[in-house]
Amino acid sequence: MPLRRTQLPAGPYLQLYRRLSFGNLVQVDVLDTRQYRSHRAPASCDLNQRVNGYCPEALDPTRTIEGVAQRNWLLDGLGRSIASWNLLANQVPFVPNDGNASPEIVTFGNEKWDGYPVDRQQVLDFLRERNLVNTIIITGDNHNNWVRNVPPDYLRLDAEPVATEFIGT
Repeated sequence: MPLRRTQLPAGPYLQLYRRLSFGNLVQVDVLDTRQYRSHRAPASCDLNQRVNGYCPEALDPTRTIEGVAQRNWLLDGLGRSIASWNLLANQVPFVPNDGNASPEIVTFGNEKWDGYPVDRQQVLDFLRERNLVNTIIITGDNHNNWVRNVPPDYLRLDAEPVATEFIGT
């Protein structure tokens, strides 16, 4: 894939996350959700082992999809933003997605942001605490088109949203 000169590798590492600002209209934070993430949690566990839809390993607070340095960079940038709109661009769906069709059984996946619920919650808590209701998340790599409300956590999927996610192919 083509890279800008400033993003060429330094050894095995690529600095792919970056910020683009268009005056006070929009701040775009382009995230890297592949390079810094923890290994995926086990794909499945017995339903009686699940905690609020998650296999226990997924709830390990040390698991991350973005890495500590990138998360700190993101939150710092969002906290300083003067833009009318904050746009988070990333590769995988952000909104919690119950993958079970049964209303009695909740199951969240082990991949995408769903596989890193504690990491996602830190971003959501920051958005809610700072009242950053001007946040839009754009996502690709889903082979579908969606517009979804981003709830404040995975326990209250129908709660007042803290952001909106647009997913494209």
